[in-house]
Amino acid sequence: MQNTNPDHDDAIEAESALRDPKAALRATERLEAAAAEHAALASMVLDDILRIVPEKRAIFTGTLHGQNAVFRLALCDAERRQSAEQWAELSRIYPYMNAGAYRVAEPLFFDEADGITAISHAAGRPLMMHLWSLPRDARLPHIAQSAGWLAQYCAPSTAWRGVDWRNWARRCEKAAAQQHFTRLQNIESKILQKTKKLGRMIKEMEWRVAVCHGDFHPLNLIIAPDETRLTGLDLGSSFLMPIYRDIARYLIYNARRHMWAGDGRRYGVDGAAIDAFADAFAMSADEKRYFIPYMIAVETLTRVESKTEVTTRLNNSVELAEALFEDLRELTL
Repeated sequence: MQNTNPDHDDAIEAESALRDPKAALRATERLEAAAAEHAALASMVLDDILRIVPEKRAIFTGTLHGQNAVFRLALCDAERRQSAEQWAELSRIYPYMNAGAYRVAEPLFFDEADGITAISHAAGRPLMMHLWSLPRDARLPHIAQSAGWLAQYCAPSTAWRGVDWRNWARRCEKAAAQQHFTRLQNIESKILQKTKKLGRMIKEMEWRVAVCHGDFHPLNLIIAPDETRLTGLDLGSSFLMPIYRDIARYLIYNARRHMWAGDGRRYGVDGAAIDAFADAFAMSADEKRYFIPYMIAVETLTRVESKTEVTTRLNNSVELAEALFEDLRELTL
């Protein structure tokens, strides 16, 4: 039977990483030895290894002080730096998102020198997997949940700033030069021109910025078993940027995998999902008309597909780009 879940291959990769028992043993011994040096980890109990990325990181489940926890062991300097960034962001946002429907994990322990991070375990499963289990017409409430999570995450740091369209145009130009696929090169060159034109149209406006997630998509959200809570993961890419960039990331991530909740496209992505995010952020007419399409175009151009991408995913990306171009052409008349 053909696999209809494009994220299935990611799960296979995670499983294959555990097929090297020697690597698993080395990582476990390294974590236990480092933990022995910290009194705060004296109660740590390891249950299983979720994933090992050789020479980068190992992820474990277990308990700390009797609480279900996830342990991350950095295996190189770059991973230690990334762990420090994630810890800083988690510590910043946790006071705002430690209860209710929209949450982040509780920070439990961190030591940069040893590369150990411990956070609370979020019960449930990745939202993307949950969406695949649902019929199309049952997905939109969970898209709206995602939008609500992001709105709450952005709220403490939201401000209005002038549109920095030239910076984004340069990023798009640089990324366009790295496109590997001829089918996408042709249409994306047209999108780039329309994106620049739209940038000039909005250059005197102000848009909302905030410390955003940075890699916001349904695999980085855990939905609780009772479906009433979302917990966000992987906060290390968080930085100040227009809020529409995280929204565009989510929308394009879904569209490239043919994950739909509504019945029609708008700017190449799910029109109903656009409306869900616009409602969650109480967006103005200008934000909906100009800024969301602009960042969808930016995300399309800067999120370059891998050389090894499968044909189905590539076809989805071409369909997205062609539909995006048609709507941008009408918008920029």
